[in-house]
Amino acid sequence: MKKREYCVLFFIAACIGAVVFLPGFTGKAPKRIMPLGDSITYGIVGGMDGEKNFSGGYRAPLARKAEDAYWNVQFVGTQVDALRLHHEGYPGWRIDQIDSIVADKIRTAKPDIILLHIGTNDLAQGTSADIRARNFDTLLNTINAIPNPPLVLVSSIILICGAQTDLDNYNKQVETIVKEHVAKGEHFVFVDMNHESHMACDDLSDAVHPNREGYIKMADVWFKALKPYMN
Repeated sequence: MKKREYCVLFFIAACIGAVVFLPGFTGKAPKRIMPLGDSITYGIVGGMDGEKNFSGGYRAPLARKAEDAYWNVQFVGTQVDALRLHHEGYPGWRIDQIDSIVADKIRTAKPDIILLHIGTNDLAQGTSADIRARNFDTLLNTINAIPNPPLVLVSSIILICGAQTDLDNYNKQVETIVKEHVAKGEHFVFVDMNHESHMACDDLSDAVHPNREGYIKMADVWFKALKPYMN
């Protein structure tokens, strides 16, 4: 396909509210990807005194990488950012709050793949380790109970400057719970975002939310994790 024709198709897809990357007329439906989580999924930069949506957070650089790789994908969800990249990111939400809506959101958006990054607010709000683990396990059970559940790429949460011990303990819980579900044949994959992103405090805008460079690092890890499922 000529470059000009490709750009026209991309523009039309964006205008109708579905960002789809079309490397050619393959006749195949796009992979439907649903970003799911809190303000980091939403794409916030800055603290409570200056929150703003950073043009799609990690979705924007991930979308560019998908386009460059000629992936046929569509970001889905009931929320949409300024770049018309759909998602399910909810600033300030904990694991249990995501669990309360996830079944309905999946039935509505019909994703093939979910990118899940959740738990930062549980740590920030002082939720106990036992409750965090129970709520996270319940969330995965809720997703798995849906008929023909989507594949879920479950991420460890990124660096929180000044909270290394709590962060490490939570991420170990997440990895253990995901492995338990995988052992039962369920469709979950653990993605070690915390280590693979090589995030540093300089990549954060306020000790919690990534800045531009931080979101690019997250996109790189998601891209690598998605790659095996794009054939």
